[in-house]
Amino acid sequence: MQKRKCQLHMLILMLVCIGSGHSHSAEPPSPQPQPQFYAPVEMVTVDQWLYIANQDSGSVSVVKTGENRMFSETFIGQRISSLARVGSQARLLFTDEVKHELVLSSLVQGHVSVIKRIKVPYSPVGVKSTSGGTLAVVASLWARQVTLVDIDETVESGLKISKKINIPFNPKEVWISADDSHAIVSDAFAGHIATIDLKERQLAGLFNVNVQNIRGLTTSTDGKYLTFSHQLLSPNSATVRNNVFWGNTLENLIRSVPLEVLLQPQSDPGSIIKVTHWLQYPVGNPGNAAGDPGDILFTSDGELFICFAGTSQIAHGKDLHNLLDRINVGSRPIAIAADQTERFIYIASHFDDTIEVFDRKSNRVVKKLPLGDGQPTYSLADKGKRLFYNSRLSLDGWYSCNSCHVDGHTVGGLNENLSDSNKFSPKRILSLLGTGETGPWAWLGNKIDLDGQVLKSIHITMQGGNSGLAKGNPAPSISAFLRTLQPAPGVRTARGELIAEQIKRGSQLFETLKCSECHAPPTYTTVNTYDVGIQDEHGLKDFNPPSLRGVSQRYGLFHDNRAADVRAVLEDHAHPDDSISLSKSDLEALIHFLESI
Repeated sequence: MQKRKCQLHMLILMLVCIGSGHSHSAEPPSPQPQPQFYAPVEMVTVDQWLYIANQDSGSVSVVKTGENRMFSETFIGQRISSLARVGSQARLLFTDEVKHELVLSSLVQGHVSVIKRIKVPYSPVGVKSTSGGTLAVVASLWARQVTLVDIDETVESGLKISKKINIPFNPKEVWISADDSHAIVSDAFAGHIATIDLKERQLAGLFNVNVQNIRGLTTSTDGKYLTFSHQLLSPNSATVRNNVFWGNTLENLIRSVPLEVLLQPQSDPGSIIKVTHWLQYPVGNPGNAAGDPGDILFTSDGELFICFAGTSQIAHGKDLHNLLDRINVGSRPIAIAADQTERFIYIASHFDDTIEVFDRKSNRVVKKLPLGDGQPTYSLADKGKRLFYNSRLSLDGWYSCNSCHVDGHTVGGLNENLSDSNKFSPKRILSLLGTGETGPWAWLGNKIDLDGQVLKSIHITMQGGNSGLAKGNPAPSISAFLRTLQPAPGVRTARGELIAEQIKRGSQLFETLKCSECHAPPTYTTVNTYDVGIQDEHGLKDFNPPSLRGVSQRYGLFHDNRAADVRAVLEDHAHPDDSISLSKSDLEALIHFLESI
């Protein structure tokens, strides 16, 4: 018992430390070794310079666009997740999702110098600045927060957090209206959108467009729509060959939602509104799909460019009612930008560590600029990561592993992948974060080998058994990559909203109520299946319990998403035993504990 108390005290201490943060000034840059990988994620053009944020190397690379050559590199942080120009100034903002920092830098003739760093909420992954350059909007993934940061134009070190806004989803991309009145942040995994009133500095509206993988937020050429790429999963379309071939299981699309819908005042900003009006354009077609569409760029003359990250292509054209012209580029094109003249389009290939230069005049890639000069050595997990994001692993390139398990997590919806050998009983898509420690796999717990589960996904869920990639025995490398994925932090841990007494009491209740018999620490799952009083459409009722690590970062619970969150599980469904009655204080303590792990 004494050992258990000691472990509990250590857990509380670690959770409190993870949730804490502070501001500090930047230190002078130090020499860095040649990075193994760069992994560019975002780009922005400032005058004659193209600035590239490199995720894995933590650096910013600079291209001189007039000469299309690499010019400089500066190490900014540990893991750079996004960058944005500060208004029309010669300054950039970067987010570091490992150090949980917003970094302000100055630009002088293609060279980058850090001015100031401040701590922001856990895992910042998106940032944009108002056109006036006085306010930054930061999206923090696991904290589920949007942070408004004041930027003082007259004081170089002027960064100050003015507001943290909680939202009920994991934000990633940020868009700001032309008049600086509103910001929009989109869901990293599912289809939620939040509107922030930048004048009042408060949440203005929540929306759900019922899609997955929203990427490339931008304004339509007429200024009336918010345009973005996304995927759309049909929960009742079984992953049989015919459905996958025709795009019935998962579609890749461009959608435009009227800004007047998203920006109009809401009487209850905290209630989620289902968006019912939009324009929609499919990309790809049977036999030649366009898996994982991503970043979007509109040129001033109305031409659209879009990254097809899963098929390693870009596409372009002016008429979205017809098929776009496609160009093969490097592995996983993830970001796109234009030079000042808009003759050259720059494509960041995430896995090739290159910037490709597309000449609109000759309609071809004319140059490939390597970000590093080393020859990387690929581990088994590195190879698996590249396969995980490659939609060529599926039939005709419709979708990748990442399409349903975005960055290893989950889009949160239902999918009929025949894991229980039955049709018309779709199951919730599970998060793969921490999955290497939580076998057996699948809802029925009938996959005791991770390689076997991966093979089943390739051959059945993705219908990719005849693809060239599938014939190369990809399962061991994908499994190796999955074993590197760490669980998501609890939302209270990410926000630093931990109360030690509540965690202690909640942990005691977790044991007393015998929750740990099915969800045993430290993985908070077990290898068996259990009847918890609910069943699927075919009467199946014995399920393997998913891990509760990061349970507060999911959109629905139970096999069919019947419970919205942990509170609904305990209050509305009286899980696991409706004979147990909890006082309000005990219920809150148990929820607090579950939201911390």
